[in-house]
Amino acid sequence: RVGCGEDAVVEHEIDLRKSAGVDVRPLILGGAQFDRLAVRTRLDIARGVSDHRWGRQCMVASLEEWAPDVVHAHNLYPLLGIGALEEASGMGPATVQTWHNYRMSCLAGTHVRAGHPCQLCRVGHSRYGVMYGCYRGSRVQSALYARGTRTQLRALHRSVPEIVVCLTDAQREALVEQGIPPNRLVVKSNSVSEGVPGEWSSRHGAVYVGRLSEEKGIRGLLGSWDATAAQLTVVGTGPLEGALRAAFGGRSNITFTGSLSPSDVREALRAARVLAFPSLAAEGLPMTVLEALAEGTPVVAFAGGAPASIPSVTCVEYGDFRALAGALEGVCSCDESRWEGLSDESLKSHARRYSDGQNIDALMRLYECAVARRAHRA
Repeated sequence: RVGCGEDAVVEHEIDLRKSAGVDVRPLILGGAQFDRLAVRTRLDIARGVSDHRWGRQCMVASLEEWAPDVVHAHNLYPLLGIGALEEASGMGPATVQTWHNYRMSCLAGTHVRAGHPCQLCRVGHSRYGVMYGCYRGSRVQSALYARGTRTQLRALHRSVPEIVVCLTDAQREALVEQGIPPNRLVVKSNSVSEGVPGEWSSRHGAVYVGRLSEEKGIRGLLGSWDATAAQLTVVGTGPLEGALRAAFGGRSNITFTGSLSPSDVREALRAARVLAFPSLAAEGLPMTVLEALAEGTPVVAFAGGAPASIPSVTCVEYGDFRALAGALEGVCSCDESRWEGLSDESLKSHARRYSDGQNIDALMRLYECAVARRAHRA
């Protein structure tokens, strides 16, 4: 569950559309399928990345079996590529793509390098990302991916896809500033189902849910967590897990749970008084934050990130882990009346913008818009 936010969004929105009576047929290709391909095919995909014959043929074969009104893409790489979406457009359907991260302007997708904010690259210009090997630590892979993003940018100017879905206003504004046509960008938030909020008396401490990696800020959070502070529960796995367990696992007020199932994650959120969101990365719209809101769990994060756009989220200066830890401890130790006020605001935030009802209505509106644009272009 942790680290699979995009997959969770796709699965959830498939269920939402089916519940609304929409005929949905997923085309989901994983790494295991890539490993089964012939060596020559894999090399062609690696060289093409964004536009290759295998991806185009896969899309054609899928659409020959079924003619949808809309093809909605999420992560196209590496097995499909933007070429597959162009193929779909040529066969008649309207095309939509959700951009879950910032890979068009940052090969790492985070705008963080060596633990610090980085804005050296922008849409269509990834020279520094290639030089530093920002995509998977490889200059070769970074160069191939940079070429892929330029191919995707050219396709966008050819109206493929008709609509790009951004998750937040901040993400859209950043893309417009970097030259993406504003009329192609639509903001539609993710959603999560309603929670079962627990009362103040049944909750204790703070919880972190996410990947244990540098850009997520977990090392800084743990390093600033005072030995006398409330209980901090750390949910997730990642490359820093061994080092963090060795450094902080002996602390009585820090608990590592490892990875949890989706239902257990929700249980951990409703059992805590506050969610810690210390990410240093440029995030899309973290599902963990939305799940916390749905459970009536207040959130504390850094200013400038996606959560900062949510009115109920408490924000501190970016990168100030001491201030973050202090704000978290303040929510943990506040009285029942103040906490209930924070919890109520969290629930209202979820209901206003991140509920399933809001999401399915927004999805259907943007599909109607995409179909209209496709008809006009045809």
